[in-house]
Amino acid sequence: MPKLATLFLILAAAGCSSDKKDAPAATPSGAKAGTAKPSAPKPAAPSAKQLTCDKIFSQALRDAYFKDAKITDQPQPTEFSAQCDIADGSPAGAVVAASCHENVAAAMTPTIEGMKKNMDITELEGVGKGAIVVEMGAAGKVISAWDDDSDCHVTLTIPAAIDAVKFAKDVLAGLPVK
Repeated sequence: MPKLATLFLILAAAGCSSDKKDAPAATPSGAKAGTAKPSAPKPAAPSAKQLTCDKIFSQALRDAYFKDAKITDQPQPTEFSAQCDIADGSPAGAVVAASCHENVAAAMTPTIEGMKKNMDITELEGVGKGAIVVEMGAAGKVISAWDDDSDCHVTLTIPAAIDAVKFAKDVLAGLPVK
């Protein structure tokens, strides 16, 4: 099911790009070619803009919905995206993913229309600017929702027992505003 969440995030982020450039690897001065052992690069400190699980999925929400679950912040290729994998003991686990960028917000209508044509979805009334849910039976549900006071889109993969509308509203309410 996390693959489906990633698909939703990719669809919503269509047209988004990152301006990050990879820096060339440095070689130690005076080292002969082929004799220097490359050292592991130090991970870059996240920028203030970098979305993280702490920014998109507050501790209060974690405690309310997934108390004692292990939350893993998955690395993302852009600073405007974050994905939190949740090991909660359910067969499929859970995922909270968000992308906050003007192109993501602009993709709402074509994304929903495309999904209506290709998937059995239900629109969720009263959730953000727009929201849909794909029921996966006992495996849970996948919610795709766009925030109404930011440029954020979330993809939420949750167990079947969780109220999709309430959870989506709670997650959207905690997102960073424009």
